[in-house]
Amino acid sequence: MANTNVLFALVYMAIGVGYVYALSIGSRSLMNVLFAFLMAFTGLVLYAVPRLEGREG
Repeated sequence: MANTNVLFALVYMAIGVGYVYALSIGSRSLMNVLFAFLMAFTGLVLYAVPRLEGREG
């Protein structure tokens, strides 16, 4: 289960970074920017929260 959480976190962070990269070379609509930040933030939360709660995962 712990490995699954890390995997989801890495996937979300990769998607977020991918969107930021795509936006840096492509069009920059407001929805795309907001979605990229949402995905990156979600990945960060999924990675950090279990550690903050003491469940080293």
